[in-house]
Amino acid sequence: MHQSTHAAGGEIFWGDAVRRHRIALVVGLSALLIGARAYGGSDAGLHSTLPQTGDRGGPTVHFMENRGQLPDSIRFYARSASYQAYLTDHALLINVPDLSMDRWEARTTTERQCCQEGVSKYRARGCLLRVEFIKRSAGRRLTPLLPAPFRSNFFISSPSCQSVTGVMSFGEVVAEAYIEGLPLRICADAAGVTLSRVGAPGATDLMEAIEVKGCLPSAMAEQACIQYHSGGRPVLRCLQDPGGNRLQLRPICASMDATGGTQAREGERDIFPTLISSTYLGGGGWDTPWAATKDAGGDLLLAGRTRSDNFPATPGVYDTTYDASYDAFVARMTSDLSGLIWATYLGGPNTESFHDMVVDEDGTVVVSGYTSSSSFPTTSGAFDRTWNGGGDLVLLRLSAAGDSLVASTLVGGTEADYGTSLAIAANRDVVVFGHTDSPDFPVTPGAFDRTHNGGTDAIVLRMTPDLATLLGSTYFGGSGGDAYAPDVDMAIDDSGDIIFTGRTGSSSLPTTPDSYDPTFNGPTGHLDGFVAKLDGWCRQLRWATYLGGADG
Repeated sequence: MHQSTHAAGGEIFWGDAVRRHRIALVVGLSALLIGARAYGGSDAGLHSTLPQTGDRGGPTVHFMENRGQLPDSIRFYARSASYQAYLTDHALLINVPDLSMDRWEARTTTERQCCQEGVSKYRARGCLLRVEFIKRSAGRRLTPLLPAPFRSNFFISSPSCQSVTGVMSFGEVVAEAYIEGLPLRICADAAGVTLSRVGAPGATDLMEAIEVKGCLPSAMAEQACIQYHSGGRPVLRCLQDPGGNRLQLRPICASMDATGGTQAREGERDIFPTLISSTYLGGGGWDTPWAATKDAGGDLLLAGRTRSDNFPATPGVYDTTYDASYDAFVARMTSDLSGLIWATYLGGPNTESFHDMVVDEDGTVVVSGYTSSSSFPTTSGAFDRTWNGGGDLVLLRLSAAGDSLVASTLVGGTEADYGTSLAIAANRDVVVFGHTDSPDFPVTPGAFDRTHNGGTDAIVLRMTPDLATLLGSTYFGGSGGDAYAPDVDMAIDDSGDIIFTGRTGSSSLPTTPDSYDPTFNGPTGHLDGFVAKLDGWCRQLRWATYLGGADG
């Protein structure tokens, strides 16, 4: 599912893949470049960077048709990492965001009125420029060309809930009879928007046929180049080829430098996440990944649950056979998602699910989760090999090749118990954070809280690397429900203390007096967040605080 952060009207994107009960894996990369993209300083260098017909300065930025997801005056629009472009029947609008602010703030929509086209509330904060064609002809028409091999779907929540499906994107748009009766080709890439005459050369240079509003021009040493400023910073650079028939508009976005100051960057790329690779992984049923990590070599490891009897388990792994209901799975893929190295089932006749995973320094894969199967596979010498009823927390160590179970144990009481988050201590002990409904969950002598408090309690436990000995285990909670998955996480700090976070409906959570917020904020039935810190052996509460508001 792709979700738009710039949709002030409640616009949401989704892909066709969301309708398929498979896993869509996306690896993204966001890199803030330190230096500006370099272009030649001489006339020849400037001219040589202009795209020739059919060439582009980088990956194509497609123009998407507007079918109600934006104001009606917009016909087509393109969104790049460093600018947004909107085509109307009369002008080209370019938004140049100010990325020297916080990224989320820079993406937040504003109501600042910079034009009359109705797009102000859809733009990121920055400078909105209007490029008008002062020698345009009558009978203008925008014709999209080079359709992209994908479609986009939208759900528009306001002013009325409606869906728009099958929205097309295009590699370029041709404006028929736009300047002096000649067609104008408009395309975009990461560097900016390029305008090119189609057919015979015109009598007027393109630079003389446009007027840029919303900024001020300034003279440049280079010929056929104009730089525009707004608010004391450069926002746009116009470069024209020697014949005057091709013009590139390069937005210059502001970004923060290493000292916290503002610097201008032209044609910036990869400021926001970029899709590097993506793949499906699954079978004919429901497949859900709950955890992902990578090993020292960069391979991607996944864990979750599946209802597919044809999940792609690979030959030679620990278990290639689907049992029943939901089975857990672990899979290893190449870093570029081009290959499945191995995948294995793990489970019994009832329901299993894996919720977190870590690759240990020896390459073994440590996984925590849940099982309701009395025959879930455990190993000799494990802490508990007998299912306790309701549903047990499961903790296991799988070989790096996925072909053997190095260690596997159950931990639980007579009700449901879950291991939702885990970490590896400096001495390779395994620490697990989860929740339980069991009044008889195994706790250790001297633990911070040895008594079940009612409802669902959080639990924190520590085991030896071979999963044979329970070194520490404690409840943590109040009279309501605590640590509801999946909104939980944990970490071990440099001193070895255990920090964990979740949400709670308990007004009696054991907070510490000098904490940030020792008092439950919401009415009965609502939830607060909480953060707490225990010593590494689950015996002493360092501090605990609520985090929340009145609305839960």
